Amino acid sequence: MKDLYLCFVIKLKPLIPLLLLEAQVPYGFWLSPSGKLIEVPPGGHDQTAAKLLKKLRKKPPRPGGAYEDIFRSGYVRVTVELKIKLVAFEYWLPHKPTPAQMRILKDLAIEYGAQLMDDSANRLIPT
Repeated sequence: MKDLYLCFVIKLKPLIPLLLLEAQVPYGFWLSPSGKLIEVPPGGHDQTAAKLLKKLRKKPPRPGGAYEDIFRSGYVRVTVELKIKLVAFEYWLPHKPTPAQMRILKDLAIEYGAQLMDDSANRLIPT
């Protein structure tokens, strides 16, 4: 029993803060043009986009068009990958991230100790 405890203390205990942080970190977000973060469950960007569009327009998006419509509304898609220390974001041109969106994205990367990746331009952004 003592050996099991020592194994836990030496090998697993340092991982507990990371595991707790990862449990609290959302899978991703939609980021509004004004900089408001809307949390997204795993694999839920499409569904969340459809709900947002319904609120914005008072009608549902056309079938399969939620991504296109939300990007055209100036929203940015964000995913958080703590295992590889990466906050990635995506947008559709000509709607580049606003200064408010960039500020929030950089803050997220700093908060999570991660690099910031612009997936649309395929480049890392300095924080």
